[in-house]
Amino acid sequence: DNPGCGGTADTVGMLEALVQNKAQNAIFGVVKDSDVAAMAHQAGVGAEIETNLGGQADLPNVTPYHGRFKVEVINNGVYQTTGPVAQGKMHNVGAAALLSIGGVKIAVASERVQAHDRSVFEHFGIVLQNLFGPEDLTRVSHYLDALEAQHELPPGDIRIMPVVTETPACVLRLGEMIGQPQPRLSHMTWGGEDLSAAMGAGDPRAEDGSWRPTYAFARTQCLLTAHAMGVEAIDTLYIDFRDTDGLMQACRESRHSGFTGRLAIHPNQVATINEAFTPTEAERALAKRIVEAFASGAGAVSIDGKMYDIPHLKTAQRLLGSS
Repeated sequence: DNPGCGGTADTVGMLEALVQNKAQNAIFGVVKDSDVAAMAHQAGVGAEIETNLGGQADLPNVTPYHGRFKVEVINNGVYQTTGPVAQGKMHNVGAAALLSIGGVKIAVASERVQAHDRSVFEHFGIVLQNLFGPEDLTRVSHYLDALEAQHELPPGDIRIMPVVTETPACVLRLGEMIGQPQPRLSHMTWGGEDLSAAMGAGDPRAEDGSWRPTYAFARTQCLLTAHAMGVEAIDTLYIDFRDTDGLMQACRESRHSGFTGRLAIHPNQVATINEAFTPTEAERALAKRIVEAFASGAGAVSIDGKMYDIPHLKTAQRLLGSS
């Protein structure tokens, strides 16, 4: 709750000690460093940045920590305290990022804030990575059960979005998740790079940008499993955050394949992703006509010379429900 060890919010001596001693599953924060937060936002999620962190205070023996950090999460730093301290209060710590180095994650903000409430860390979200099977989801869910009880949160309040394709074992075992209750599971996503690394393979994409067969298979497994379990299927990152046209094309393909959203690697992608996954006025108008045409109870209808049957009705109802 006070990593500065009595210093200001940019004292990083404890961080250096954690990294040197190869600490695992630790989170350090919150470090005030607006320059590093801005650098993380510019680089985007998944990028690595080499820089000095913290250590700008005019205090004896206070120096920055130099390292190569991976950008895990970026956000706008706006969150609401959920308790038990100052419940309901809104905070704005400016551009913020979650970095990692070794087994340590570092929360970085543009404004000084003490981690006086769990909301500070919850703001960075919980995404499960490197799964090997459904038992990992169950194990983490049990831990969250205990934490929610400890902090008097409603049971099941914290939801989980796993990345389900980062190990070969998880890709091949996705079918085991179907039929196993996972009430915390809200979304499911996938990625190719970590699976490639786990297999010691090369670029998961072909020269034309398409996924090589192994990764196309993993993507399909994630998509079908998500729908079978009734949760949101989220497509993976589009890494070139400056290519707005390419992102739009990729998102439209994702949506028509059955994905309901897409991960963003940079804040500039959010508007494009939202636009691509939002039904157009023409799509909504046609869906409304299809629903109205089936109101008579017919098993098939004709609209503008085209035949529509029950699967088209279900698709139209789903589209109107998501608009």
